[in-house]
Amino acid sequence: MNSTIVLKLNTVRNEALTYIDELIRESWKDENQAIGYPRCKDLSELVAEIEIYENTIEHCVYTVTRNGDRVGMVGFLHSPGDSEGYLIGPFLNPTINRAIWLPRVLTKFISKLHNDHQHVDACVVETNNLLCDTLVGMNWKELNRQTEMKWELGTEATTIHDDKFNFSELIIKENSAFNQIAEVMGNGLGWESPKTRLVQYLDEAYKVHYVTDQTNKVMGAVIWTIVGGTDFGRLEYLAVNPADRRNGIGAQLIHYVFQQTERAGIPRLYLSLDSNNTNALRLYKKVGFKETVRSVIFRKQLSD
Repeated sequence: MNSTIVLKLNTVRNEALTYIDELIRESWKDENQAIGYPRCKDLSELVAEIEIYENTIEHCVYTVTRNGDRVGMVGFLHSPGDSEGYLIGPFLNPTINRAIWLPRVLTKFISKLHNDHQHVDACVVETNNLLCDTLVGMNWKELNRQTEMKWELGTEATTIHDDKFNFSELIIKENSAFNQIAEVMGNGLGWESPKTRLVQYLDEAYKVHYVTDQTNKVMGAVIWTIVGGTDFGRLEYLAVNPADRRNGIGAQLIHYVFQQTERAGIPRLYLSLDSNNTNALRLYKKVGFKETVRSVIFRKQLSD
């Protein structure tokens, strides 16, 4: 009698999309299977996240089969040509022993990536103890802990208005405002090559808004986006010139983004930040954000 078990990762076909959608929906409802990023409530949101990376579900997600039967899914969120990305899942059928099959699926997944990528990161909700323990046992390195927060239209918050400040959207590259914003972002967020990075966000259609004083000096800036195909946006980066901090500039920038999302008919806005950044957590709570989940960030180095 042949008891060999064959585990395979298969490119996603149309007939598997409903199955994948069911797994994603289940992981959204069950905090013991949840991941922090990409954190999606259904397949349409995952597809939207993948499209941000200019990729397709066929190149990012695999169904997992055991002796031909579907038992789960796993994926790699990345842009074409990039050497790094994020683990999607794994999400496995509730009928199988996840403690046994999680490491086997991850081993298969890593072997598939090994020749083409430098590292893969995993953002796992803290309550997903089994996946966290599995990654630690497989020598994934913990990098930090992240807190996800959400703002919803209609949330009451402290609003700050000051007519001394002007809000604008950055559209033109390589002008005075561009150079100042790059400097503010570089100093505030520790970016290397901030001008190059800012150009990349503009090229990828992220929105960059900034605030200036009456002398046209840039005091702070925010980078955010509306995730296409969904009803939410994401606040990515906020930075204020050190000399202008403690003057409510950050709060005013966030409220300006709230106004823009409301005009666009977007009722929800998410962000993620280091859980140890207590000053930022305090600011976001003050303007109306609420914590949703806390996650552990792991990294698996694949090559030197």
